Amino acid sequence: MSIKDKIRYLFSREKPFCRDLQNILGFMPHHLGIYHEALQHGSVNYQTGIFTGKNNERLEYLGDAILGAVVSDILYKNYPNRNEGFLTKARSMMVRRDTLNQIAHEIGLDRLIHSALNLKRKKTHNCSISGNAFEAFVGAIYLDRGYEWSYRFIEQRVFSKQFNVEELAQKEINYKSSIIEWCQKYHYHYTFTLDSEEDTAEGTLFRSSIIICGIQAGQGCGYTKKESHQQAALAALGNIRGKHQVLEDIRSAAFEISEQRIIDREQRIAERAEKELAFDPVNDMLSSVPDDLGAEEPLEQPENRQSDDAIVDAAEELAYKAGEDADE
Repeated sequence: MSIKDKIRYLFSREKPFCRDLQNILGFMPHHLGIYHEALQHGSVNYQTGIFTGKNNERLEYLGDAILGAVVSDILYKNYPNRNEGFLTKARSMMVRRDTLNQIAHEIGLDRLIHSALNLKRKKTHNCSISGNAFEAFVGAIYLDRGYEWSYRFIEQRVFSKQFNVEELAQKEINYKSSIIEWCQKYHYHYTFTLDSEEDTAEGTLFRSSIIICGIQAGQGCGYTKKESHQQAALAALGNIRGKHQVLEDIRSAAFEISEQRIIDREQRIAERAEKELAFDPVNDMLSSVPDDLGAEEPLEQPENRQSDDAIVDAAEELAYKAGEDADE
C-alpha cells in the first residue's frame, strides 16, 4: 500500500468498510462509492420506496464481460497445451452462477451485500444475488483501478485459491441435458413435473421432479423452474451413478413396460389375424345383393305362335315356288 493510500485509509470516514474491502481486494480502493453501488441489490429500492436507480445491475453487466475476459486470459496463459474445448468448458464452469455464489461466500463478499432479502436462506436455493454481486464487484474494480488490477485480483485472490481448474473442467455443466441423454440412450420415457409452488419472502420457490418410467428419480427446488429442474436432474444423476435403489426401480419399471408392450402388440396382431380370417369379401358382397337382381321376366309365348320347324318349312316352300316361276 502506498503512503497516499495509507493516509486516505487512516482519515476515511468509512474506515470499517475500507478495511473490509482491503481484506477482500488485497489493495486499497480509491472510489468507495462505486463499491457501495456494486454491493447494493435492487430489492433495497423496493423496500425503501426510494427508486434512485443506484443498484448493481449495470455494474453486473460490465463485470460479467471483464470477468470473462480475465478468466479467458488466465486460462490461455496458464494452459498453453490444452485445446479450445478444455479452455471453453473450464471458463464456463468458472463463471457460472453457482461457482460465483461460492466465491462470494468464500471471500466474505456476501457479508457486505445490501439486500432486502434473506441471503442466508437463499444460499441453499441457488440464489444468484451473491454471484451477481461478485460480477458487479469485478466491474467496480475495473472502473476504480483498471484492467490490470482486475486481473491481479482475480488471479491472486480468487483464481489461485478457489479453483482447481482440472476438476472444474471435468464437471458437468447441464445436469438436465445429461439425464435426458441417459434416458434416450436406454429408451426410457421421462418427464419433468412441477410438484409445488411456494411463495416465500425471497420469492416463489418451485419444487420439481423428474419421472423416469413412472419412477420419481430425483427431486429439486429453486427460485426458478429451470433451477428446480437442474437440481432434480442432479439428484437423479446422483441416484443413478450411485447405483441407488431408484436405479433398480427404473430398470424394473422399464422391463415391465417393455413386457406389457410386447403383450399388447401380440394381442393386436392376433385380433387383426382373426379379423382377416373371418373376412370373405366375395361372400360379403354377394350377401348384400338381392337374389332377383337383374332377372328378367320370361317372355310369354303367343298362343298362335308357330314352331321353328314350321317356319323353316314355309320358307323353303316359298323359295321353291319362286324358283319355278323364274324358269317359266
